[in-house]
Amino acid sequence: MSVASLMATDEKAALQLLREKVAPLKLSKGAEDKLVSMFKAAFSKDSEAEINWDFVKPLTPNEQFPYENLAEPANPAELLKQLVVVKLNGGLGTTMGCTFPKSLINVADNETFFDITAQQVAEFNQKYNVDIPLVLMHSFYTDDLMKPHLNKVKGVRVLTFNQNKFPRIDAETLEPVPTSPDSPLAEWNPPGHGDVYHCLRDSGLLDQLIAEGKKFMFISNIDNLGARIDLKILNKVATENRSYAAETVPKTPDDWKGGMPILYKGRVKLLETAQVPNGHMDDFKNIKIFDIFNSNNMWVNLVTLKKALDEDTLVLDVIKNRKVYNGRNVIQLEAAAGSAIQSFHDSISIKIPRSRFLPVKSCNELLMDRSDLYVRNGGEFILSPKRTLTTLPSINLGPKYQHVSEFEKRFKAIPSLLNVDVLEVTGDVTFGPGVVIEGKVHIKGSDDKPVTIENRHLKDETVTF
Repeated sequence: MSVASLMATDEKAALQLLREKVAPLKLSKGAEDKLVSMFKAAFSKDSEAEINWDFVKPLTPNEQFPYENLAEPANPAELLKQLVVVKLNGGLGTTMGCTFPKSLINVADNETFFDITAQQVAEFNQKYNVDIPLVLMHSFYTDDLMKPHLNKVKGVRVLTFNQNKFPRIDAETLEPVPTSPDSPLAEWNPPGHGDVYHCLRDSGLLDQLIAEGKKFMFISNIDNLGARIDLKILNKVATENRSYAAETVPKTPDDWKGGMPILYKGRVKLLETAQVPNGHMDDFKNIKIFDIFNSNNMWVNLVTLKKALDEDTLVLDVIKNRKVYNGRNVIQLEAAAGSAIQSFHDSISIKIPRSRFLPVKSCNELLMDRSDLYVRNGGEFILSPKRTLTTLPSINLGPKYQHVSEFEKRFKAIPSLLNVDVLEVTGDVTFGPGVVIEGKVHIKGSDDKPVTIENRHLKDETVTF
């Protein structure tokens, strides 16, 4: 009898059978317990499988605070002594054509995401004479590849821990796909960045950091160059002794895919796109009602987190990510770090400026970061004060630019994008020196006839080759 058939009649027996099927994989006890817990949340008939839209409400001023209303701290050094910076560093740069950790992609000035992140923390350490550690959560994809780089940075103590390695689940039998610890990597998955809390504890780092006097943890994606330490947000969280604060960004129509904090049955909760019930996607996208989305910048009280973990009250929504592997339908059990917001009665949202949300998800954003659209102030990327437009541009590079190596080949020099509004490039076009792009520009090349643009000023026009 399979785990799936047992789940319908005897859930306790099904979970025991799952443990027996998982035993040959030799997971740690913490990983096995977490897997079984997430499995139960995902497949139990008693679990709340679907959001009831009748209970979904936008946040009110009691839960959401504008960044511009926050105060600077009177004693920044004392607050910073209590801070830990955690970066989610489990992903490879596969969407940008790389087989190594995304954090090792050169972003600007021949510096990687990791270099810039370390610089950002080191600047605060030096300015305020404090020891803010940089903690990296790795996955089984990135851990070994990052090790040679960890000791190359200065001015910051770098600590690491690994998130769990979960077996993919066969969608029909609900049993693990891998049969041994040595099964191919494609049969495993990292269970999402929601793993950060349990794995921080299981690694021993949570207790270590608390023993050092650390009280607050700032978590963000390592590819978000806008996610720097912020004294005003830290002051808000510390002076009110908040358990959890989510940074949220004003939503535009292009941001509809992002999850967002909502009020659900009177409590703050993160609603992800995959959780929206049928028939309510238009409601979810309505920016007149739901005008923010989650940046994945989070501030968490370490003491409160430890208590929630010890008492098993940390609630993370489980997402069933369906994939196909070797012709088999499989399920990856995942959780988002932001869903922990529902675990604390005093959770809040802070509506931040867009400047704190600068993720690099593709070579489109990479082009912006390398251009004169931004100026560097140490580890900080600032929208150029010379830009006359108040919003970020829309950049859409064609398929030939979406791998970093191909991007580098076609951008011999980076064009001026200071006052670009829209840039679309298709075909095989190489950019040489002296190119200035302003307004709305569409460049249409041919895939089989490479061309080069150099020493040219393009403004509000369509160029066809």
